[in-house]
Amino acid sequence: MGGGFSYQLSDFEDTILEDIALKPNNDGICDGKSPTDQDCVDCDESDDENDDEFSSIDVRDYIDQFPFENLVFEGGGVKGLGYLGALKLLDEIGLRKKIKRCAGTSIGSISALVAVLGFNDEELDEISRKNLGSFLDVGKWRIIYNVFQYLGWQNFTSFYDYIGTLVEKKLGNKDATFRDLYEKTGRELCVVVTNLTVLHEEYFHPKTTPNIPIRLAIRMSVAIPGLIQPVKCTVNGQTGLYCDGAVIMNYPISCFDGWWLSMKSEDSFLQRLHPLEDLPKILDRRNKFARDEKTADKTLGFLVVGLCSQEI
Repeated sequence: MGGGFSYQLSDFEDTILEDIALKPNNDGICDGKSPTDQDCVDCDESDDENDDEFSSIDVRDYIDQFPFENLVFEGGGVKGLGYLGALKLLDEIGLRKKIKRCAGTSIGSISALVAVLGFNDEELDEISRKNLGSFLDVGKWRIIYNVFQYLGWQNFTSFYDYIGTLVEKKLGNKDATFRDLYEKTGRELCVVVTNLTVLHEEYFHPKTTPNIPIRLAIRMSVAIPGLIQPVKCTVNGQTGLYCDGAVIMNYPISCFDGWWLSMKSEDSFLQRLHPLEDLPKILDRRNKFARDEKTADKTLGFLVVGLCSQEI
């Protein structure tokens, strides 16, 4: 998968395990247990003693050395609101101004949107305080009927309208398209959606779906099966039923690798989709999003997990 770092977690496993083993429990005995398995140790006094040369480093002094140009946000339900705090930190150190592309799945697509549109700290705070319950437009008494009739309980109309207000605030049109955003800001947004008709993920982007309204793509991407109704939509001449991108691709970390979403002229569909006999190979995901070691470190991915999560 692309967008990773040149180092691996395994390079640090020995150091991490050694550090855990040396942490004392409340009796001052090293038992090798993780801090999550015992009461927290009061480290206030030792913190001052363990200060080293890194404590005085200001990351902002080295911001030009970071290669990141792309941000990718995993889907994660309500906990994905934590991404907004991460965006505020990127602003604080001056990294967000270097970002050219943002992508996300499900609730991660909302973070990708506000990141690429350049919402400031105050606006991010306002968005984070939004009551998600206000988007539940349909009462409980309609659950069974709506699930059988529309394949989902909530129609999420108020959410669709809310995303429209966010888009309109920055682009002047609540139905602004992916192309509109790219032409006005020079930045790219990618929203990952699941096409239930063909059981495949699709990448909504100024290259692949230039004329699709951004808020429509995000409405599709957050359509959790059973809870939120999927959306029937015609995309590039093909009509399909679209739902939560996390069904197939929850963490599109490699979406900006390869040629598929590249806006370079040499990577246009006209240049890439030939010879026709090689189309199956050309359109294989491993080729569309092929890792390039020269650019793979430009993507910074975000996940929100708990300490006990198996994703760690």
